[in-house]
Amino acid sequence: MRSRAGVRKKLQRLFAWMFLLATVSLFSLVGFELLFPPPPLSPPPERSLLDLLEFDLPDPQLLAVVVVLVADLASLACLIITTLLGWLRGRHHRRRSA
Repeated sequence: MRSRAGVRKKLQRLFAWMFLLATVSLFSLVGFELLFPPPPLSPPPERSLLDLLEFDLPDPQLLAVVVVLVADLASLACLIITTLLGWLRGRHHRRRSA
């Protein structure tokens, strides 16, 4: 059976890699958005009730940026939490042994 410290280190590495990859993806998507801005939206034409039921995705590029931003923030939060828990457990263990 694996030790808790080994599992914690493995999770910390996982969240660190996730944060790194999400940050690189976010910067590349934002840079792509700045280099190639989407065309301005024209006012929508008059639509019937059946046309309103269709799902129209106006900007998939913006959706990708938002999804990567959420993944970036979640992985950062998990990395901070696992690091703090490891630090507190180590501190508690050092105090108990001293």
